[in-house]
Amino acid sequence: MIDTNLIVLRVLAEYVARYLSGRDVEIWWVEPETNMAAVGAAFRNGRKGLIQIVPGLSPDRMLGVLVHECAHLRLHWDSLPYLGAWRNTRHASFRAVSTPEKTARFNKREREAEELEAYWLRWASERGESVTDQMGALLYWKAES
Repeated sequence: MIDTNLIVLRVLAEYVARYLSGRDVEIWWVEPETNMAAVGAAFRNGRKGLIQIVPGLSPDRMLGVLVHECAHLRLHWDSLPYLGAWRNTRHASFRAVSTPEKTARFNKREREAEELEAYWLRWASERGESVTDQMGALLYWKAES
């Protein structure tokens, strides 16, 4: 049986990702290609952004992951890894190749993405109760100058 709610959420996710990130974005519903136990990841894939999200998340969790990864695309484009380069090096442990400086930069980018994620989710929840309504509302968000 086809889950039409899931189809609607995934189609909306594509629009929300493009709108919030300000970029052409593809979403892959797969296990993220990271060394960490992540449920989402953002990459550069040529000129496009690429978001990977674990399939099977609850709608609320999926929206949070989507918005978090959109924040990375919007805020950290220049520091995101290219998917091809990541695939060639992902088997090395993140901690093994990390330095205190790299860890500090990574943690700073995560905090920045979490702050924007929280802002967007709060903004959307004030405009809709269901995840579908919140995703629709996010298509009307305007960046503050």
